[in-house]
Amino acid sequence: HAELQHRARHNAFEALRSTNEVRRIAKSFATAGIDFSVLKGVPLSQSVFGNPNSRHVGDIDILTQPSRLPEQIALLNELGYQIINPKSRLTPLRIASYVSFWKDFTFQSRAAGFELDLHWRLFNNRFHAANRIVTEAHFETITAFGVPMRVFSDPDQFLYIAAHGVLDAFTYLKSLADVAGFLRLFTPEQLDQALIRAQQLDLLTQISAAIHLCNNWMGTE
Repeated sequence: HAELQHRARHNAFEALRSTNEVRRIAKSFATAGIDFSVLKGVPLSQSVFGNPNSRHVGDIDILTQPSRLPEQIALLNELGYQIINPKSRLTPLRIASYVSFWKDFTFQSRAAGFELDLHWRLFNNRFHAANRIVTEAHFETITAFGVPMRVFSDPDQFLYIAAHGVLDAFTYLKSLADVAGFLRLFTPEQLDQALIRAQQLDLLTQISAAIHLCNNWMGTE
């Protein structure tokens, strides 16, 4: 019990620090006229569980447009983030190649102690059906620790989380817990809307698999 309390306090502190990092990055990007959305993370915890530090805090994932990547890389460098993947020198031709065949760049801030993934796509496979969520998404604003963050709407977030978990074969139980959180949050009408949306995006099979797993393992109905 003492160990769980210690971990909970530490995670709450990390959630606050993560949110402050998102605020710091958003301020820098906004000055340059660049918007981004936050994937998963603290706003997902706030939205699904009603508490910004219920989920384990890991890296920071932001979704942006690929058209101004060199400028965004420079802004992150100014904030103390160094790119760690890829390791090759990013010429314009290489950036264009990564945009075509990859989904993100990974940065690390030794001072802040965070890794950050700068996404322009959700999945490396360009033909993954869930990538359509980005181009057709609805967005909303979630506030955690007083910081507003732009995120996918709940139905789109649910579809992304479920598809992400299926792709990873739910290696991390946290992904399945997130899906279960949405299933408990949604009204029957909201779940119907999400399933219709999944069918439109050709994701119904993956979403169904996630729901069945939640029913069997997480006690949802």
